[in-house]
Amino acid sequence: MIAVIEAVREGAGDRAPSTNPECPRCGQTFQRKRKDQRFCSRPCQKATTHNTSRGSQTTANSPIRRHEKRRQWATLAYLNETYYGTVPSERLGLSHGQYPDVTLTQARRKREEARTLLADGRDPGVQKKLDRINAETQARTTFKRLFSATKPFETVQ
Repeated sequence: MIAVIEAVREGAGDRAPSTNPECPRCGQTFQRKRKDQRFCSRPCQKATTHNTSRGSQTTANSPIRRHEKRRQWATLAYLNETYYGTVPSERLGLSHGQYPDVTLTQARRKREEARTLLADGRDPGVQKKLDRINAETQARTTFKRLFSATKPFETVQ
């Protein structure tokens, strides 16, 4: 009974004091520097407790998640090929305007118009420039038509 009380006073508790315990991670025996030391080194301790707070990563490596990653990778590879695979002069650098000025529905409508032009074999960028030139020309000729339609001012003598 006296031996048990003295063992408790020394902090050994129920277990017998071990001078050279075995590391649960690597299995090496080591000399304890503290009485509660369980691992032989800090790397063994970190490797044992690594990812314990995050939990198991089996869902991250699940077939569904791997399929999603492959699909995302394929989409990025396709976009990369379509953008960087074309010569810069052949890229359609269409801009329909900035966000506050052009709403999302207007931008989608303009995108659909550009797609129909592409389906017809016309370049939407060139068509946009032609439309702007035609509008300017139409504005000038409209003014000329209005001016020629009115009677010239009569001079008062």
